Amino acid sequence: MECRKRYTPNFVLDGREWGNATVPVVNVEAPGVLRAIVRGDTNILVNFDPANGKTGDFEVYLARLGFGLNINVRAGENNGRSLRHDFVVLSLTHEKLAPVSQELHFASSAVEAASRPDRIALAVWITNAGDIRPLQATGGWLPTNPSNTH
Repeated sequence: MECRKRYTPNFVLDGREWGNATVPVVNVEAPGVLRAIVRGDTNILVNFDPANGKTGDFEVYLARLGFGLNINVRAGENNGRSLRHDFVVLSLTHEKLAPVSQELHFASSAVEAASRPDRIALAVWITNAGDIRPLQATGGWLPTNPSNTH
């Protein structure tokens, strides 16, 4: 990622810092079909079928997102406050994508009982190997299970 300085909020588009007010033109070329099937609490079956039979080395990213988290701050300028976050990345997994369906595992994250997320979602995206710009992405809400808070 190419960013000259770090600040919040920081927007990145196609692997580069984006601070421009103009919205870029959408790419109309279909890269292919990306499927992600949830199997159990931490396993995801991922398959990418490139358009027009294209081949190449791809990488897959899985991000588990927590929504509506309250965090008790223990240090710094917000020490003693409880801050609410719209969403937080709870875990991130990155692997080389096999040319056939591939089962991936994402790590279960430890979340304090006081800050359990209201909802959990999954974001999945693929890139060409060595390039952080997404080719295709998918995602959605994960089921809420009272016996499993991750």
